[in-house]
Amino acid sequence: MRSRARLRRLLRDCSQAIVRAQKPIRILSALHWPNSVQEVFFRHRARRLPHHDYPPLRFAPRGKLREFQDIRSKLDGHDPLQRILIDTCNSYLCCVRMLQHIGTADFYKYSRDLYGSSNDLFVDGRTTNLELAQHFDRMLAGFTGSDIGEHISSRYSAEQAAQLLQRRLRRYFRDSRVKVQVSNKLTANAAAGSTTIKIKRGRMFSGRAIEQLEHHEGHVHVGTTMNGRHQPVLKFLGKGAPRTTKYQEGLAVFSEFMSQTMDLQRLRSLTDRIIAIEMAEQGADFIDLYHYFLDRGHGPEQAFDNARRVTRGGLVQGHAPFTKDICYLDGVIRVWNFIRVAIKMHRPEFVRFLFVGKLTLEDVPILVHKSQEDLVNPPQHVPPWIKDMHFMAASMSLSTFLNRIQLDAVERYYDRVFREALSGGERSPGGH
Repeated sequence: MRSRARLRRLLRDCSQAIVRAQKPIRILSALHWPNSVQEVFFRHRARRLPHHDYPPLRFAPRGKLREFQDIRSKLDGHDPLQRILIDTCNSYLCCVRMLQHIGTADFYKYSRDLYGSSNDLFVDGRTTNLELAQHFDRMLAGFTGSDIGEHISSRYSAEQAAQLLQRRLRRYFRDSRVKVQVSNKLTANAAAGSTTIKIKRGRMFSGRAIEQLEHHEGHVHVGTTMNGRHQPVLKFLGKGAPRTTKYQEGLAVFSEFMSQTMDLQRLRSLTDRIIAIEMAEQGADFIDLYHYFLDRGHGPEQAFDNARRVTRGGLVQGHAPFTKDICYLDGVIRVWNFIRVAIKMHRPEFVRFLFVGKLTLEDVPILVHKSQEDLVNPPQHVPPWIKDMHFMAASMSLSTFLNRIQLDAVERYYDRVFREALSGGERSPGGH
């Protein structure tokens, strides 16, 4: 009993130390470009590379590195829970080093370590992020704007969208004080903090986009923050360590799929970002990326924002992008496969514990096991598709079986059926 109490105290103390140490580290704030950079870019008719002098960090990097190293030195890697804390410290160390090298080629090296690159392999050891993006790109190429449907028309201002989203989240979180605000300081259309979601001023939103924000930013990002904060020992689960970004964003995109709020426009956007990162890795500069996004149907301001997402912190000249946007599709594939296997193995609690806080997929079985020792609380806030897992269990069961079918043979068969029908030809009875 004494050793268990000592372990609990160590985990709590180190967890709280991580929460304190990470407080001034705000990656996207450190990489933010003011609106003046965009104004100058368009003033020069999009012909000159943008320039931004990044301000000093809000913390001393060397001191912050020592702080995380000191926390790490107190932990024993042989214990699975302590190993999670060690990995968390290591990811913050990498993050600090990345921020130390803002505006240099080394920034990309650390960004790649944290978030991955376009040529990283999935668990299968064969498929890359770029191949996934190219697959979606081919699949979506045949759809026109009219195929997407009227629901994507943008008819709500940022202020109206904030009000609608606020009402939705108030019903979901009930007694929690979640706020939705309009902000001038965003690159993305929206971003979630601990209990605040910010929406970019000047943007228009469709009803479907507001639903996406509810599930992505609200149910996942804010929900996991609150669940992590309610942990009795591991308070750091309420903070998004860099090692968890891929899985948080993947879970948020997966939630869009399960809530049926994902649409073609959104999927195209996620796909375009990976292709743009690969272009930048190969040497495309900011102007190349800007024109790529224009060619993909984005307006000038959105094309600028998308190119900025890829180049902020790195080199606008190319070869050193910020690779965080890899996480969305990379993460959703990893989450999807994790859930498929969990359902197949009859472990639904593994799916529910994805919402226990900010974590990685490999953390989940450990946290489920430690919940039996009162070290981890089950999540309080979970989305509707988790509360009733019947649909998800059925769809995942079908998905695992479909993987056994050779799709190439099926495609050849139906391709012949489609072509014969469209050409007015006849197919012999029983023909295969």
